Amino acid sequence: MQFDDNARNALRGFRFNTLFALLSTTLLVGCQHPATHPIQHNSDKHPIQAQIEQVKMGNLLASASTVANPHNEAHTTQPAQYNSDNHPTQASIEQVKLGKVITASTATSAKTATATASTSPSTPPQPEPQRYSLAPLQLTNPVPTTQSNATAPVAVQPLVMQIIASSREGKPVQAILQSALTYFDNHASADALIAQRQAETTATERQAYPDIRPVAGVGKNHTAQFGLEVNYTLFDFGQNDTQVTQRQLTTESAIINKHLEQTKRLSETLIKLGEVAERQARIALTQNTLANINQLLQLAQSRQASGVDNGSDEMLLSIKSAELTTEIQTLKKQLDLSLSLLSRQLIRPISLNDVPTLTQLLAVINTPVADLNQAPQLQQAEKFIERAKAAVEAEKKSLYPKVVVTAGGYKNVKGQSDTQLNVSLQAPTGIFAGSARVNAQEAALLAAQRDYERLADDIRTERSRLDLETDRLQQNLQTFDAFIAQTQRSIDLFNRQFEISQASIADGISPYSTLLRTKIERNNALLELIRIKANRLPLVLPSTLAEK
Repeated sequence: MQFDDNARNALRGFRFNTLFALLSTTLLVGCQHPATHPIQHNSDKHPIQAQIEQVKMGNLLASASTVANPHNEAHTTQPAQYNSDNHPTQASIEQVKLGKVITASTATSAKTATATASTSPSTPPQPEPQRYSLAPLQLTNPVPTTQSNATAPVAVQPLVMQIIASSREGKPVQAILQSALTYFDNHASADALIAQRQAETTATERQAYPDIRPVAGVGKNHTAQFGLEVNYTLFDFGQNDTQVTQRQLTTESAIINKHLEQTKRLSETLIKLGEVAERQARIALTQNTLANINQLLQLAQSRQASGVDNGSDEMLLSIKSAELTTEIQTLKKQLDLSLSLLSRQLIRPISLNDVPTLTQLLAVINTPVADLNQAPQLQQAEKFIERAKAAVEAEKKSLYPKVVVTAGGYKNVKGQSDTQLNVSLQAPTGIFAGSARVNAQEAALLAAQRDYERLADDIRTERSRLDLETDRLQQNLQTFDAFIAQTQRSIDLFNRQFEISQASIADGISPYSTLLRTKIERNNALLELIRIKANRLPLVLPSTLAEK
């Protein structure tokens, strides 16, 4: 029995050792071909990025050794932090901790990469940073980070097609806006209010129909009788027609109001989508700057270790690196919140893969040109004026009499029948207060006309302001582009001066920080242009009353 137990233990150990050898061989072969690694941010890697990939490979080897020896706690690794695997720049800050799990082969490669990095901080010009992509979001209302169905082909309403161009870049944005519009229509009371106004119009129209009603009572000789009476207004000087017109104008006003609410919701959705795109771009820019600062930090650490530097550069770079890392974590939380709030107003949630860049979003938003009189707010104000005019006419016509025809047919319990036919002229009620009611409606008409003039002036002023803001921001974009090019030349000058020992490593903090701030300001200008285009939509998209 003892022999069998020893044999089984030996066989189990052989299996573990074989598994460990296979995993180690496979992962070491992967280390020799870093081009096949799925995380590639730039085609030309910095030395610090090569070293970080070796650190990650050490983590994988350590995980493999944990499988081979599950009871050895020295190889136990901690779970990955928020997006740390997707962004190697953050891993460089905790390099000392990660170094504990690097195997002998990967440690040798890391030292070689560090030695290469310490020769010179000169780097080729950085391409535009890639867009940031979050790890799975931990939200109260989770948003999937895989490609969602939010941008799947849907039936796009004409209002959305007026706002967003039907191009390849515009189709995903159209799908997002259509999702927001569907969600709004499903939860708003606009359709119910329109149906109510239409029913009230129908009821007013049917007031002109004959009024037929059964009657029962006691006739001559105290004999019970029953029958039908018909009342019909033969002529009312257009009173009922005026009331129908008022109801129709109220219905049209409700339709225009729905159009305004839909346009404002789409405008808000565009602004929120732009805010998500801006935060996503800011994270990418900050991570790119952090990568450059961490590269300088490693050079400063190497110089201090060799006794060339007294450690002041390392301290300044470490503070800047920690500051950028904290800012990135804050921006990630803000991005999570913005994306969650946006998704809650859509029929289907979206992921960061569905969010366009600021430049793409700005390009696909149309700028409809319409006359001032076609502004939906002015269309609404015109309906108020027409309703006030109809109210004045209704009050004037209420002072006229009505010609009413009354007919009846009766039959008593004895079988005797009787018929009646009367034509009467019904005088209006409240004759003495009629003129006062007319004066009140005329004053309401004057107020509606004044409101129209004031609103037209406000819309004209707002349009002019938006045009001036657009010109100012366009000029700012040109200024930012020139300043970004100048700052990039300053970074190149710093690299050349450092190569000939005329600049310290810490001198690189200023140009990199300036470049980051300038690019962030440029993105803010793009976001403001998106806001201007979105805020202009309720001022220029007229209602066609297609739902009437």
